[in-house]
Amino acid sequence: MLKDYGAVALLVIAVLVLFGRRPGGPDLQDAAPEISVPDLEGGKVELADLVGAPVVLNFWASWCGPCRQEIPEFSAFAQAHPQVHVIGVAVDSGSAADVERAAKSFGISYRVAVGDSSIMQRYNVSNLPTTVIIGADGKVKGSHVGMLNQKGLEAALSKD
Repeated sequence: MLKDYGAVALLVIAVLVLFGRRPGGPDLQDAAPEISVPDLEGGKVELADLVGAPVVLNFWASWCGPCRQEIPEFSAFAQAHPQVHVIGVAVDSGSAADVERAAKSFGISYRVAVGDSSIMQRYNVSNLPTTVIIGADGKVKGSHVGMLNQKGLEAALSKD
């Protein structure tokens, strides 16, 4: 029985190496998948409009405890780094009105977009919170599954 598990593990590793995928986020060498999702201000978040400045996409849900815990850190980061587009992508959180109520209740001070399962699929997001860092050139610099604080965000943005 152990042989079977070992064979499966080797197969999974081989597939990951062959296809270059990193669980929890998009390929790091790829351009960020394009998105066009509504935001709470009545506009649309489109990555093509944000090229030229770094972007932090934070996938969260209103029911997610760790997501709620990291919100003050993201708000502080957004205030300290106005040159970075910080966007909270709410998924699995109900209607835009539900997301707006949650964002106000949680004190989110950065831009919030209302996403769905298709954006999660494009970014290979299966756990919340997940944060994707996109460079000014539109390429993914990294991703992080789990909670992040302000120092972690700053470190992720400073990586080459």
